[in-house]
Amino acid sequence: MVLQYLKKTGGASPAVLMKAEDFVRQGYQRLLTFEVSGGGFSLYGRAPANVMLTAYGLFEFAEMANVIPIDQRILERTRQWLLSKRQSDGTFHETEMPYSLRAGDHDYSLTAFVTWAMVSAGSDEAQVAPSLRYLLDALEGQDDPYALALVLNTLAKLPSRLSDARRLARRLVGIRGPNGWAPKQRTLVFSSGDAGSVETTSLVVLGLAALKEDPASIRAGVAEILRHKEASGIWYTTTATVFALKALVADQDWQPSAEAFTGKVRVSVDGRLAGEIAVSDKTYEVVHQLDLKEFTRPLSVRQSFDRNALAVDDRLKARVELDYSGPPSGSLVLLDLGIPPGFAVQTQELDDLVRQGTVSRYELAGSQLILYRPPVVPGQPVAFEYHLKARFPVRAVTPPSKAYEYYNPANRVELSPVELEVR
Repeated sequence: MVLQYLKKTGGASPAVLMKAEDFVRQGYQRLLTFEVSGGGFSLYGRAPANVMLTAYGLFEFAEMANVIPIDQRILERTRQWLLSKRQSDGTFHETEMPYSLRAGDHDYSLTAFVTWAMVSAGSDEAQVAPSLRYLLDALEGQDDPYALALVLNTLAKLPSRLSDARRLARRLVGIRGPNGWAPKQRTLVFSSGDAGSVETTSLVVLGLAALKEDPASIRAGVAEILRHKEASGIWYTTTATVFALKALVADQDWQPSAEAFTGKVRVSVDGRLAGEIAVSDKTYEVVHQLDLKEFTRPLSVRQSFDRNALAVDDRLKARVELDYSGPPSGSLVLLDLGIPPGFAVQTQELDDLVRQGTVSRYELAGSQLILYRPPVVPGQPVAFEYHLKARFPVRAVTPPSKAYEYYNPANRVELSPVELEVR
């Protein structure tokens, strides 16, 4: 999505475009590792596959195909797996599973999301007819803006259903609140509160922009989305950020604006004002920094090594300690740990950690070791160790390392680099 926008607007140098394409290729290869044997995708690539995640993956593959070559068989294989999970009445249902996206009480929203993913990936109306019939038959009884917005985007993709889409668009415009649109229950990725409102408002804006309906409501929705943008450039969660960016790009594609503006960005942490930054149409792309050291997070992560100097072929012991002091969040923790240059991670101990359940999955991605850790229970610290082998003489500093909650990436910890020497 972002790469397409950069190419269309000419807003990036060839070097930046090349780097962005490389990121997309890496993402494509990593996404393939989450495919389950037998079809579909899950959070860790292990059975059973998850309907919601598989539809999400289909969305991503379809967008990637617009900017890089991909294996077209993955699109068809994923589409066919989803069709195999469709119920006789056209609905899709999700069985609850630990540490995965659950949508057991969201059949209508789930069906709308899967149908939208399929038509976005090239399915024609005949292929989605049973689900479309179910969605339209039950439409009048639905009052959740989130579910209605998903249906709106589905209908907007089908030329023969544009009249239905416009009627639904007018209905959604009529129920817009003072802060945009908010879901009546948690979204398919468990979002509620501000994150849920950003997801829902973004989906409505995306649908309205596709139909070129009600510019005033689109502008109001865009303003609400921008009001929630964090200083780091994201919106609460991965899904909220993706939908927000989609909505903003769709709005600019339809009605680009070069209006002059001035304003202030207020940065708050847990309700406490951390600072204000003045912005304008001439300075909005300037990077600003605020010192937030005084603000602490409930997630605490420490990494240490048993020594800083060693010889070639020596093994370096790394120890990771996690603690959580806030209310239970139920969120996975991602540990993105830098691998020092000249060192190789010994994976046998990591395999043991997976078997023990200490971590759910790990990946070696270039100079980073990525660990997926189940939720940390408040008051029950977790510690584990692994080893790295020194391969050749080097004096190096560990690459950037961080840890954050998967469903609340704002709760993150940056780990200080460590200097190591191999003689």
